[in-house]
Amino acid sequence: ANTSDAQPSNQGTASAALITPAKAGDAKSGGNAIRAVAVLGLGMESLPDSALLAQAQAEILERHLAGESKVACIKVLEQFVKRSPTTLGFVLLQRLVRRHQGV
Repeated sequence: ANTSDAQPSNQGTASAALITPAKAGDAKSGGNAIRAVAVLGLGMESLPDSALLAQAQAEILERHLAGESKVACIKVLEQFVKRSPTTLGFVLLQRLVRRHQGV
């Protein structure tokens, strides 16, 4: 349990959007979602051009963590598009922004 808590803060490429939800608390308030976000973050370090991993992480942030996760899920896909500018990444980002900001 201690190693999973330390991993997100030790990641060199982890963004604030990945670390911020950790203050959500225990399993009742999204602990499993936090762990899933951390695991997907590790996966994206290994496969930085995987749209599936970025979409899964954004979806978990969007659905399971309240508050600032709406902005965090958009940031995850924005970072993916900057890392790997693909049509799929842009379309996923565009759909997410339209859903949350109505643009």
